Amino acid sequence: PGGRAVSKKHKKHKKHDDKHTTSQLSEAVKSSPQAADTEPAARPKLKRKEYEREMRVLQGELVAMQEWVKTTGAKVCLVFEGMDSAGKGGTIRRMTERTSPRVFKHIALPTPTEREKSQMYIQRYIAHFPSAGEVAIFDRSWYNKAGVEPVMGYCSQADTDKFLRMIPLVEKAMVDNEIILLKYWLNVSVAEHTRRLHNLIEDPRK
Repeated sequence: PGGRAVSKKHKKHKKHDDKHTTSQLSEAVKSSPQAADTEPAARPKLKRKEYEREMRVLQGELVAMQEWVKTTGAKVCLVFEGMDSAGKGGTIRRMTERTSPRVFKHIALPTPTEREKSQMYIQRYIAHFPSAGEVAIFDRSWYNKAGVEPVMGYCSQADTDKFLRMIPLVEKAMVDNEIILLKYWLNVSVAEHTRRLHNLIEDPRK
């Protein structure tokens, strides 16, 4: 009594609207970045023929890029970082297997020598920066100082903090000198990472 009467038809429409809104919210949550981290959507695996067809197209694009770099004298620096078995080596191998080693240079530096340890940290990487008409591909890079080395206990937190203050200035100098700097972080799910490591243990040739 005293309240507004609600018809059955109105209740039916309201229930439908609530259900529709709930469905929209559910879809929004599923597609949010946070949800993607916890429950990544399963993607259909490409069949071998489809995969090779896509790779041929991309390889053609790389060859076209190579000709552009040679013609224009561009200087390109690619940095690949990521966990072990995330796909850095395989990606770089695919990039270099049909391109000229005189243009696409694969750089994977070994453990520094005693002489290199006494130098400025970035110094041994600078020697491999691209000249005109070159693409320098770093399989891991100077970012070891902010990733692998502190985790393995090879440097102190103070060393890492100093590096993080310095490296933006170095990279600005690279860009100011017309080096095209592209940085990639490769990552896979925990389940996929575990599977790859198990496969590597069973057959190190992989």
